[in-house]
Formats: sequence, C-alpha cells, structure tokens
Amino acid sequence: MLQEGLSNALRHTAAEDLIKVRLNRTATEVNISIENPNGTTEAPANGNGNGIGLKNLHERAELIGATVSFREEDDKIVLHIIVPLTE
Repeated sequence: MLQEGLSNALRHTAAEDLIKVRLNRTATEVNISIENPNGTTEAPANGNGNGIGLKNLHERAELIGATVSFREEDDKIVLHIIVPLTE
C-alpha cells in the first residue's frame, strides 16, 4: 500500500516537488501519511478522488482491515493509511 501511494504521488507531482512520507507505529496500528503538493495535480475525473490507484488502495486495505483516506488540504494532497496490528 505504501508503494502504491508513493507511485500515485509521483505520477501526480512535478519532478521538483517534495513528497513527504510519515510512518508511525504504535502498539496497535501503523499510520502512513503521504503528502504531495497540490499545485500540479489534476482534479480527479469523477470529482471524488477515487481514481484507479485509490480504488486499488481501498481494495487492499479492505483485505487487511485497514482504512484509507484522501483529502485536499491547503496546498497539498494527503493520503492517510491506518493498518491495525493483530497479535
């Protein structure tokens, strides 16, 4: 899922833009955040940010009980993935 998120960010970001990746692990979950500048990103064709890359992420998340959210925030796009850890 991290690889898909990075691939999407690279596809929708200019070469000189900085993509930020944050990964945080707690005792119960892994949080992944990928931020990329919004200035060079095209609006999603269907208007809701559910392109094929995000569809794939949602399908993968469902298989492992994770959640995926996508939002535009100020001058960036943020993809947030939460993966619960089980023992």
